[in-house]
Amino acid sequence: MRVCTSCRRLLPTDRSRCPADGGAGADVAVLPPGTLLDAYRIDGLLGEGGMGFVYSAVHEVLERRCAIKMLRPELSQHDQILTRFLNEAKAVNLINHDNIVNVYSYGDWGPGSAYFVMEYLQGETLEDLMLRQVPMPLPLLLHVFGQIAKALSAAHAKRIVHRDLKPGNVYVVAREDNPHFVKLLDFGIAQLRGAGAVQHTMAGSVLGTPQYMSPEQIGGGSVDARTDVWAMGVMMYRAATGRAPFEGEEFVELADQILHRSPPPPHQIAPVAMELSRLIEHCLTRQLDQRCQSIDQLIAGIRRVKREAGLEDDTILGVAEVAPPERGLQPSVKPARSHTLRYALISAALAALAMFAYTMHARPSAPRPPIDGRPPTGPTPVTDVTIEALVAAGDTARARARAEQALRDAVGSPTLQQQGVAVDALGATRMVAGAPLLYAALAGSPEVRVKAAHALGELALPDAAPKLRAALAASGDRLKVELAAVLFKLGDKDARAILTRATEEPALRLTAAAALADAGDDAGRPALVDALEGPPGRESWRRAAHALVKLGDAGTRKRLEAELALPDAARVVGAAAILAEAGDAKAREQLARAAADPGFARPGEASVALARLGDRRALDWVDRGLASADADERRQALEVCALVTSGIAPHRAAIAKLATDADLRVRMTAEAVLLGL
Repeated sequence: MRVCTSCRRLLPTDRSRCPADGGAGADVAVLPPGTLLDAYRIDGLLGEGGMGFVYSAVHEVLERRCAIKMLRPELSQHDQILTRFLNEAKAVNLINHDNIVNVYSYGDWGPGSAYFVMEYLQGETLEDLMLRQVPMPLPLLLHVFGQIAKALSAAHAKRIVHRDLKPGNVYVVAREDNPHFVKLLDFGIAQLRGAGAVQHTMAGSVLGTPQYMSPEQIGGGSVDARTDVWAMGVMMYRAATGRAPFEGEEFVELADQILHRSPPPPHQIAPVAMELSRLIEHCLTRQLDQRCQSIDQLIAGIRRVKREAGLEDDTILGVAEVAPPERGLQPSVKPARSHTLRYALISAALAALAMFAYTMHARPSAPRPPIDGRPPTGPTPVTDVTIEALVAAGDTARARARAEQALRDAVGSPTLQQQGVAVDALGATRMVAGAPLLYAALAGSPEVRVKAAHALGELALPDAAPKLRAALAASGDRLKVELAAVLFKLGDKDARAILTRATEEPALRLTAAAALADAGDDAGRPALVDALEGPPGRESWRRAAHALVKLGDAGTRKRLEAELALPDAARVVGAAAILAEAGDAKAREQLARAAADPGFARPGEASVALARLGDRRALDWVDRGLASADADERRQALEVCALVTSGIAPHRAAIAKLATDADLRVRMTAEAVLLGL
């Protein structure tokens, strides 16, 4: 792409000078802020993918904020790809549905600059929501997937099949009357069959995201609306159980599962309503003629589940869930949380569902063989006395053994949700006593394996490296980089070769570069500098900033210092934590003030940041956090107790009480903290 150095207009790639003012053109990989694209001024990059970039922009005259999706210049030379890009804009406008993102216009600013303008969304992806709500409460699941189904029904009525349904292509935004309003995105590989369609799919081509692809897509066969039904089934299975129905590190392994293996029924994995479990299974039937035949049939099935659960639309809109974090069209960073804008439970039906889910989790499980081949440490815990009662009686040994057994059962559970939350808890609390459970988790799914590896990296135990090397040898390329990052942190110099190669891979370069920088190696500096050009405050931006500060980059320090003055509490805490870790006394004091300020929106995050520095002032907030109505704050208070020396003993009764908390993440974090008794 080429931009005029004088007026900052985007120029056709075949022009060396601007036709408006004669200014010289400069080649750029990403449009810089201030670039003029027709009537729009670029504000910044929201995200990028294999096909192109998404920018935040403002109309110069109307001052309307929008998002601009631009095809990569090198791809715009390929007719098939350009047609697919045009089809995305055309499909959206043919459907014209409230639950599908609006596209305002399409442009082609000369060779190498095809783009379209769409509405700017503030919220989060369904992927983010599913990671926060594990498993997703039934009312919220029905509300969200009911809207997705309506959008697809409108698309199918126009003979348009999406073909790339996945949680990352669904956006959840807050509307005045609906905190979880759905917007369906990315019709880039949609199959248009109606009037005005441009057919471009080659016979036998495989298009889509592997985990959500139907058997007919995997096999390169013909595709119709039932492919979208299958993808809905995959997403609903994951939302309802906390576990994907098909998993595999490599495409071949994943394809084999989709083509030949049936996942367990959802109700066998988690406490899922039987009617919903049957509906999901019907969507995931391999034989096309036996699968749920249309999205309209799926909508009818969702209505049946509502009736069985006694839920009405008004009840569902009262789901006890905070409105989605306000983010740009691509996920960025969680903003300051309001403690007043919460949606309360308004129905006894919801309470009954929550109690049912809790009862199912709390029900004593049948004994299972230890996952790591060793018996549990400590005495076998009894099942008729709660941890809270044991702690109250002063029997800390049995309370600790009971907590360890609960975590061991979770790590060995067939449910990905249980495994992941348990490993998250062990990693957050950094309890050395939890190391055997983390070693066991290295044999788990790819996602759990990465979490366990990073948790072991924080513990820095001398016997961790051999186990991590064994896990690395059994992993695919993506996991190899994650595990090599931990090994390099532990002093394994052989891991450097894997990391330096990965700095050339777009999807892996930030992970590799950050790991190198953590050890003072600046081989990945270009990747870090590139990441810092993205929107400030995003997770990738913070990771790059943290790594560059480790390398002594003064410019990055100044940018972080500027973040400290922002009104966004999340960005303030993120920047202060990085600077304080680097020895900035003023940033540490700002964290302490934030943790002590009752009006600050993120006291828990500030306290955890202090605790990770070993600052005992983090404990000043703990009593308030342990008693908070906010599950995140209860969990953060538990982390502080674990991270600060002598933080557990004064609060052991409150910690033990939270071992029976209704929130799974809080409950398991409390169990992890109790390993330190």
